[in-house]
Amino acid sequence: MAQAHAPLNEFERAVYTGEPALPLLLQCLKALREGGGFGPNHEMGPTPVTRMVSAVVAFFMRPTFVPTQEEFHQICNERNALDTLFQASVHGNSDFVTGLITETTENLNKFLLLHSINSRLPLDLDLIFKAHPQEMIGLWLSLVGHGQVFNEVGDTRREKLIAMAPYFEGVTVPPALLNTLTSAYMHCSYGHGKDKHAIKRVLHKIIRNTVPVEECSAEKRPRKDKPTMLVCHEWWHRRHAMYRSYARSIEQLRKKFHLIGMAIGGLADDESRLLFDQWVEIQGDAIVLSEIAKKIREINPDVIYYPSIGMSVWVIAMASFRLAPIQVISYGHPATTHSPVIDYGIIEADTFVADRFSEKVLTLPPNVVRPTEFQRIDTRHVPRKSDTLKIAVTAMQVKVSWPFVKAMQEVCRRATKKIEFHFCSAVHGIGLYSFCNEMTRLLPNVTVQEVQQYPDYMATLAGCDLALFSFPFGGTNSMIDAMTVGVPMVTMLGQEPHSQSDTALVRRAGLPESLVAKTEAEYVDAVLKMQGDDYRALVSELVKGVNVEQKFFRPDDSEAFLQTFTKIYEENSQGE
Repeated sequence: MAQAHAPLNEFERAVYTGEPALPLLLQCLKALREGGGFGPNHEMGPTPVTRMVSAVVAFFMRPTFVPTQEEFHQICNERNALDTLFQASVHGNSDFVTGLITETTENLNKFLLLHSINSRLPLDLDLIFKAHPQEMIGLWLSLVGHGQVFNEVGDTRREKLIAMAPYFEGVTVPPALLNTLTSAYMHCSYGHGKDKHAIKRVLHKIIRNTVPVEECSAEKRPRKDKPTMLVCHEWWHRRHAMYRSYARSIEQLRKKFHLIGMAIGGLADDESRLLFDQWVEIQGDAIVLSEIAKKIREINPDVIYYPSIGMSVWVIAMASFRLAPIQVISYGHPATTHSPVIDYGIIEADTFVADRFSEKVLTLPPNVVRPTEFQRIDTRHVPRKSDTLKIAVTAMQVKVSWPFVKAMQEVCRRATKKIEFHFCSAVHGIGLYSFCNEMTRLLPNVTVQEVQQYPDYMATLAGCDLALFSFPFGGTNSMIDAMTVGVPMVTMLGQEPHSQSDTALVRRAGLPESLVAKTEAEYVDAVLKMQGDDYRALVSELVKGVNVEQKFFRPDDSEAFLQTFTKIYEENSQGE
């Protein structure tokens, strides 16, 4: 499908001739959010970005532009792209707009829509949100859900915004903001406060305030020989990490459960559906949450299993309600839910941290959840002697946190070699352009790699001297990639499942504990130690000695995954 483009010329014409411009602004922002560029040629660069920012400011300065509450929400739904647009410009953010406002400027509330999480202005958002939660729900959600926070001010503000969640417990969320709520639900994971996931309790409550759903009882049902389990997938096709990671485990469940799969139509494929006795498809072009809940109630499952919760609005919404007497999650999006109706969580023991889950957690032996197939790559890392240390950072840009950037700045400050950074961040469009600008401003000798085919990406990784993994949210799949090509690595052990997984893989592989840092200072020291050519070559040989296919891809013969679900069902049903 051809990528939609942002109609910059049409938007500028409308702004500068006084014609209606809001629909064109929303069209531009939606196209940028989805990875499109400016105009039919998808141009991207300083000229179109500057033109777009200038037209946005001119539009907002119009005295006649007085957004209704609905229009305010519509813009909030695209604020991530709007904020990124200003971030990508020569201005860095929208703070300069305040210099254009005078005592006679009307409708000052509309300028809140331009306010950035990275703003240097001392705006008292706490006071605004506490006084007007329903009106400002979109602004709060969009600020929490912004994906590029690379300075101390923005990092601190995100933690404060997450803590403001209780102000919004009583609000409802309009349909225009459902995607924005999903971004906030997912992106809070990229913060680093101990209570960062507590915001989800409020997000689930907002959904319950909004969507009319008839819930079922949590009382135990009579035990069945083959109970019905509904598996709700956020993503479920062969190319996606969720399928690769969980297909073998879910296939076990069919032995003792009547297995029904459910997903949005375009997010599953024929082969992935074959693991189920029955398949229910959701029409993705017109999702009605109450209708999905009604469909689930008609199925009347004995167990609902969510392989992940956090990436799809309909799954987050369904996980807000009691639709089966037993409701279970595994941590495909590796974070707790704080949903009052999710009963159990299933996780491998070496990524479990006792006080970070709202669910009752049952642990599996390490390495039980195994990917479906190993993609053989002939490319191998070849250690080299050089005055330059080429560092690969294999992390989506949302995982590149301010603490991580600070650590890299300290590496550069203390290094005796020239440091080069190669970011493989799976980002495109305005996000890629903005990320390039930010990283080249913050770090020296930066290359940001556009999305590549897997063999090309692995060749890029193998050509680097060292692979680093982000914190506090790590990688897992990219750790497997690094081991596959034999690149030395450094990772950080944290206090969340998503900051335990990389370390767990290092330990399962039997690699040296020196590759695992416990603090940011240790992380920096471990990276600097990798400047030693002989040491780095030794680590590479150890990594190459790991039989990745045998260690991480061999099927689980114990069927521990099935046994865990069987235990949950038997303990929560009425047997003789």
